[in-house]
Amino acid sequence: MFSVNELMGQIDRLKNNREMLSNNFLSLADLEKFSLEPDSKLVYNEKAIALLCRDNGINRIHFHLASNRDGASLRELLPQHPEDPIVADCIGKQSHLDQLEQALCDIGFETYVHMSRWRTSHINFLPETKLQFMRESDNFRKAGLEDAEEIYKILYDTFDPYYSQLPTKDFLRELIREGLVFCALIKGHVAAVECMQKVGRNGIYCYELAVIPKHRNSGIGYYIWQYALSHFPDCRNYTSWTDNRNTASNHLHEMLGFAYDGLIDYVLIYR
Repeated sequence: MFSVNELMGQIDRLKNNREMLSNNFLSLADLEKFSLEPDSKLVYNEKAIALLCRDNGINRIHFHLASNRDGASLRELLPQHPEDPIVADCIGKQSHLDQLEQALCDIGFETYVHMSRWRTSHINFLPETKLQFMRESDNFRKAGLEDAEEIYKILYDTFDPYYSQLPTKDFLRELIREGLVFCALIKGHVAAVECMQKVGRNGIYCYELAVIPKHRNSGIGYYIWQYALSHFPDCRNYTSWTDNRNTASNHLHEMLGFAYDGLIDYVLIYR
């Protein structure tokens, strides 16, 4: 546990240095939630602040550095031999992140993956007749709470939890209740799933797209995404993140009309 006021006070102290670097983009609501968790820990010294949190089973660090030359100060705050890896998400433009990545690697972090954000204001939808056929088909539907366990397993079997920011069971059920999770079925079983989140008044974040292994490369991922997006045709801001190495996912984004917008997430791990 920690005090949010104490954290804010320490951040204000470091802000006197114009070179301050941070990967802490948590909202006040998120900070207050983490502050009550018994596994959360706030530590700091003259030139570094580290907020260590347990987030859905993953150890994550949210830090502030006086400058990219002060990595050693952050290293002093890290456990010598953590039982589980500590994950640092660093989001920004490449010119900024390359220096930050090097500073973290110099103190023992390893680069795990580079991710890119994609954005569009206009989806390349299939013809309306095709979309209507899908809406009337028994093979595509909104998920129900009875699907939650199966979807949860598919997501966790598909994605790496270190960088995928997977939902908890409670959050997945919340998305289902809000009508933001969609399924493609084959022989009555979920073969693909698309999870979304609403962002502001006119935004949709494409949270996770998962296809079970035996149906990958069949096109079903493209169709379930088309089906899901067709429920929100009036949105003006669609966003998504991909692993830069996942060429199939990147191609799918391009087919739907997404373009890389220049924002990158460098995910690093300290073991």
